[in-house]
Amino acid sequence: METTYEKMEEVVRGFGCKHVIFSMFKTVSDKDEWIVSYPDLLSEEPAFKGKVQFQIDYWRVSDDIVNSPVLTDPTWKEVLLAVDKLLENGDGCGVFLEALDKMKTVDGVTIYECCIGS
Repeated sequence: METTYEKMEEVVRGFGCKHVIFSMFKTVSDKDEWIVSYPDLLSEEPAFKGKVQFQIDYWRVSDDIVNSPVLTDPTWKEVLLAVDKLLENGDGCGVFLEALDKMKTVDGVTIYECCIGS
């Protein structure tokens, strides 16, 4: 998806997300120019294969780890809605989804930590 950061925010809000701000992107240097690449949030293809769960361990959200329901082959829309739900009880400052780090696999479910910034 060739787009701007502002367009990404428009897409995320269009999904119905009220809290999360999508801040994940890949950069590569091509000689003297930086190229920014965002995932295709509108794709109907799975963003992750198999059973996955997302968790947040961030004091701005909760004193305890909070987990999403287990999702199977979720699209980016489903991922962002799950993360948005995890953020709903936070203080409103830690809302930037900067990365999803693979933590472990338990009973066939791969658990990703949501790296949240403020």
